[in-house]
Amino acid sequence: MHLLLIHQNFPGQFRDLGPAWLAMGHQITALGSAAAPTQVNRWEGLTHVQYSVEGEDTPTSRQRSEAIATICRQLMATESPPDLVLVHSGWGEARRLREVFPTTPLVVFPELWGSPEALGFGFDHHLKELSPPPGCFDEQNQLSADAIHSSDAAIVSCIAQYNSFPTPLQQQLTVLPEGLNLDEIVPDAPTQLQTSQQTPSELESISPDLWPFRFNQPVVTLVSRYLEPLRGLRLAFEAWPMIAAAVPAAHFVVVGQQQEGYGLAVDTNAETNHLDAALSGLPDSVDRNHIHMLKWLAHGDMLKLLRHSACHLALSYPYTLSWSVLEAMACGAPLISNYGSPIAPEIIHNHNGLLIAFNEPEQLAEAAISLLTDTEFRTDLGHRAQRTVKERFALSTSLNAYEQLFERLIALKTQQP
Repeated sequence: MHLLLIHQNFPGQFRDLGPAWLAMGHQITALGSAAAPTQVNRWEGLTHVQYSVEGEDTPTSRQRSEAIATICRQLMATESPPDLVLVHSGWGEARRLREVFPTTPLVVFPELWGSPEALGFGFDHHLKELSPPPGCFDEQNQLSADAIHSSDAAIVSCIAQYNSFPTPLQQQLTVLPEGLNLDEIVPDAPTQLQTSQQTPSELESISPDLWPFRFNQPVVTLVSRYLEPLRGLRLAFEAWPMIAAAVPAAHFVVVGQQQEGYGLAVDTNAETNHLDAALSGLPDSVDRNHIHMLKWLAHGDMLKLLRHSACHLALSYPYTLSWSVLEAMACGAPLISNYGSPIAPEIIHNHNGLLIAFNEPEQLAEAAISLLTDTEFRTDLGHRAQRTVKERFALSTSLNAYEQLFERLIALKTQQP
């Protein structure tokens, strides 16, 4: 079966699925944007076409869709047509695909329906005096609606994303996780992180002696691609003085880039400097040498860190589910999240994780202290979190579900006159 995968930031959610499909014998062609001119290379054994919209640093959804359509027509002239097309539709890539592939099953990934809550409005008390810019969700939501209506199947990866969509569109959605390759995330014996794989931190001044790190001390972790209010960083630092006072040996390890990512920059000063503000607000009694800010870790080293975590903070607005949250659970890290977060529907409080109110640092501190001071409790929660991931998010389970979907879609198209 020939699958065409399209994602602006390829591999995106196809990170584990793509190589697995190739190993199953499928032919894979992948399209992703790049700053350089269009070129073909190999990624994990897949045929990977990188494209760019000439002369445009930030192309519109129309320009992007036209570039995708052009490249797809070129590919059709040089290789066999795809049996299925799978496309992340968030930036407009799906707009013209039905013109190019009128009879090919089209699977879209609309990801999330934009709402004020997804960007923290009415959810984060730090934004209580602010309102979202008028119409800031209109184009994105229209792209999602159009993609869903034009598709043969529309997939979201978790229940929280499904719930973000209006009821009429929910009826056309399938909840199907991308899946994690658990063979690569199994817990192992404690090991020292390799400092050679760490890029220089922009925040070394907060903890000048980042490594070596002594993992015989309790570790609280927070991992996010971008350190922004969306992922609850301010709440974590509001709770940290209480945690540090109760468990003086605890260390707080934060991994991520200090920049705007998926959230909305609603206040330039607060958004740009919210982390600096949170750090400067810590009382003098807090030992800065127990706070470790890492700009980046290699994926293998991040998994090592998560295996050592005695308490992983998975805080978030009602947004998309982060891979790092599932990886933390797969590593056996006991989890604290908040009601309304993407992982919350998968958490049973006091069973496979802990849930707190987003705007309550006292609740967060109490939950973290309970994990840091009770080895049996946190071990039990971590083991149950592992079972949750194995049962709900294993790559093997997702692959089986996708194969059934592919077979059904192709059969339906074959039956059509």
